[in-house]
Amino acid sequence: MGKKSKQVKAALKNLEKAWANPRRRVKRVWARDNKQLISKECSKCKKVKNVAEFYKNRSAKDGVDHYCRECNLERMRRYIKTEYGILTQQRAYRMRLMRKHAGLSSG
Repeated sequence: MGKKSKQVKAALKNLEKAWANPRRRVKRVWARDNKQLISKECSKCKKVKNVAEFYKNRSAKDGVDHYCRECNLERMRRYIKTEYGILTQQRAYRMRLMRKHAGLSSG
């Protein structure tokens, strides 16, 4: 990724200090000057991860999803195995077929 800026290094150092003290758990780390989110805690696995490991979510206050990508994929795999997940997949398949036969582009 390249060299880390001084802001990022300072934020990560503060994060390490906070995790050393169990009373002061940090859920998000922001770079001060440009107010950019650097890392965040996953609500499922409770690990602090880089923001790149989260999906974007425009409706969230910080702009990223509350589950990391790994936990989100695990959740989706479980959902697909349920009755509703199977129905959703079948509905999507039928829509793709209808578009294909109608001559419309998929997407």
